[in-house]
Amino acid sequence: MSFWEGENSINTLGQALNYAGLRQRLLADNIANAQTPGYKRKDATFANHYRTALRARVTHPRHIAIYTEPTIVRDSILQNSTGKNDDNNVDIDLEMAELARNTLYFRSISRQISQSLANLKMAISEGRR
Repeated sequence: MSFWEGENSINTLGQALNYAGLRQRLLADNIANAQTPGYKRKDATFANHYRTALRARVTHPRHIAIYTEPTIVRDSILQNSTGKNDDNNVDIDLEMAELARNTLYFRSISRQISQSLANLKMAISEGRR
């Protein structure tokens, strides 16, 4: 049992950061392999990861905790399309846009965690007065 209700929200936000980190690596791989013949782009889906995390609850001390790095990776919707003769389906413009979007997502989650911890710090310090 948690002594502080905000602990669950911090853990959930931490999972969102893990997802953003995984997606950052996948997008960077896609960009790095934009000219590699036969390479198929990969992406991570947050919706699937989040649904899995919500279903898996630790209800017994011997259960395995779900707060681990997300591993749900799928081939992109563009898997069957090829815009090049070398069977590579990476669109560098799309990848760069998704990279920028993921960066904004990571920053917003980081700010939420930072604000939650600042609120906790304020509550603790004001409680001493």
